[in-house]
Formats: sequence, structure tokens, C-alpha cells
Amino acid sequence: MKLLKSTLLQTLILGTLPPLLTLECSPDFAEGQQIQANRIVHSVPAGTPLAESAGTYPSPATPESVFEPSNSAAPAVTPPVPPAPIIIPDGENYQSYDSTGRVSLSDSVELPAPGVEIDFSGDSEDEDEELQQNLYAVMGQPYRAYRSDANSLGWLPGSGDDFGWLDWVTDPYLDREDSSGLTGAINIHWLSGPYSLPMPPQLFDLSIGYQHRDTISDRFSYDIFASIGLFTDFRDSARDGVRYPSHAVGMFHLDRSTDAVFGVDYISRDDIKLLPVFGMSIRDLLIDDLRLDLIFPRPRIDYVLNDSHRLYLAGYMDGGSWDIEFPDESDHVATYQDLRLTFGFETADDDGDLSSIELGYVFNRSLELRGVPGRMDMDDAFMIRLITRN
Repeated sequence: MKLLKSTLLQTLILGTLPPLLTLECSPDFAEGQQIQANRIVHSVPAGTPLAESAGTYPSPATPESVFEPSNSAAPAVTPPVPPAPIIIPDGENYQSYDSTGRVSLSDSVELPAPGVEIDFSGDSEDEDEELQQNLYAVMGQPYRAYRSDANSLGWLPGSGDDFGWLDWVTDPYLDREDSSGLTGAINIHWLSGPYSLPMPPQLFDLSIGYQHRDTISDRFSYDIFASIGLFTDFRDSARDGVRYPSHAVGMFHLDRSTDAVFGVDYISRDDIKLLPVFGMSIRDLLIDDLRLDLIFPRPRIDYVLNDSHRLYLAGYMDGGSWDIEFPDESDHVATYQDLRLTFGFETADDDGDLSSIELGYVFNRSLELRGVPGRMDMDDAFMIRLITRN
């Protein structure tokens, strides 16, 4: 009879236990162990593993011990206390705290005035700016721009029949990072000599054009440009000074360090109308920090010294054709040509703009007139040029 009463009592109690006392054992809990109901000191939702609960649950010796009162109190579970809020007077310096409430090693900064919001978005802009002005990053970029904007002040000393030349030139092309848009330029050339040919003291270039660059895929890019320009001394009709400089150049990106370049450059001059464009751009292949843009007709070799300085060796053809008027009011089209080999030192500033000073050797100099046989050859000379690029 006593055994029957005990069995009925157990059945009634087990049938009335609330679901919150149903616990799921964690994998670390040994098989056969049971939990003392009177040891539960906080509510645990059903299905919570024991490893996630903070209580301690020893195993009883027998099933009947589940209903026996316990003489020892379970250890109390103390929830983690969040760090106290840090109150800082307005305008004073403060140090940043990490998630554990410990002071970080970063420098102290000054809090803004009350009511002023702090903008944390500047970090990414600083990173972009640092990347933009880093010449190592510029050196590693694929060859995607055949011509880009540059402003220059150049001086080729000369007097008498040596034909001195001082000019301010703005190339009518887009900035390096731009993809398409209208372009324009106004250039001035101040001449000195030659005495044997009464050239005007100034020549002018005015042009407007459109340039478009694009990358069709990871393997191919292109740069196209078309313009119309007026090249004259503005002393008489300038209709013979209208020219159409243009180019169409494509680039095959063979791999991360090599590009093949091909196309045409229509320079629209009396002596030369059209030039082919061809060559290879090689980066960090032979020597680290060395870039070889071996591309005719404007080859260039760069060697980077640090994040903001590099040296370069470049070659190009200079000159042009202009509609001019002689003192006897006769009209002519004069064409000047030279070849230049230059050595430059280039610097990147905080805004990512490039500036350089360039020393060059000028050779194969000549001057000729349309419709007049022969040409005037001139002595070789040295030049100096200051250049800025955006």
C-alpha cells in the first residue's frame, strides 16, 4: 500500500511540472545524469543547452533524490555588469574605449562642441586619397590612357638663326581618371629668330575636341579623341591653319604586368599627317618599381623612388604647322619640327596632382614653308620644362 501511494504521488507531481523546468542536456553532460529540481535558481527557456546556462547541476544518486530537499544552496549566478557610461565635459580630450571598457592606445582627440555631430566617414576618403597620391599604385595601373591633360611652360634658348622658343601649352585632353567629355586648349608660343626667316613673334593654338575612354572587358580598353583647331599668328586669314588632331588607340591587357598597345595618331601637320601607335607597356617585370611604356611615338620609362617621387626618361616629337603672314603680307604655312629626349623628376602632391621638372636634349630641328623647296636646319639645343598633370 505504501509503494502504491508513492507511485501515485510521483505520477501526480511529474504530470504538473511546468514546461520551463524541461531542460536539454548539453553534449558535455554525461549520459544517465539527472538534474535536481530544487537546485534551479533561475528560469531557463526550453531547449537551452546546459553549457549556455550559468547554474551548476550535480548528478543525484537515485531517481528519488529529485524530490528530496537539498541542504546546500546553489552558487548564485551574477550577470556581467556593463561598463559604466563615461561622462566627459564638453570640449575636453578623451580616449577611445574598446568593447571591454579598456582604454585603447589611440591618441586623444578633442570633442566637438555640444550638438555637433561627429562624421566617421572620412576614413575611407583618406584611404582613397592616399591611394590616389601613392605613385606605387599609379605605376602598377594598366595602360588605359594614350594622352592625358598636362600644362607646361617650356624654354628652348636661342638667338639669331638658332631659333629660340618659349611656350605655354595646355594639352587638350582629359584628366587621367576621366572617361569622356569635351576638351579645349589655348596655347601661346613666343619665338626668337631666326633672322634669316622673318617669323612672327607669337604663334597661337586654339582647339576644342571630345575624348572618350572605356574598358570593354578585363582584356581590352580604348582611348579615342577627335578635335578641330586653329593654328595661326592671327595676322591674316587663318583658313590654312585649320587642323584636325585626333587619335584612336586600343590596349590589350595580356596580364597584370603587360599591355599591348596599337592604333593611329593623326597629327594633321604639313610634314607628317599620320603616325602609327604601337608598343608594349611592362610593369614590375624586369626590375621592381620600374615601368616601361615602350610605345611609339611617345615612349617613357619610369622608376619610382618612394610614394611621392619618381624619375623618368621620355621621348617625343614636337612642333607644328601654323598659318602665318610675313612682313611683305605674303601668306605661308610654316612647319617646325624637332625630336626631344628628356629626363624628368616628378612629384605627387597631397591632392594626387603630378608636377615635374624636365631637362631635355632637342635635335633634328628644322623649319620649312609650304610650297617652298628645301628646309632650314638648326643646331641641336637643350631645353627646360615645368609640367603639371591632374
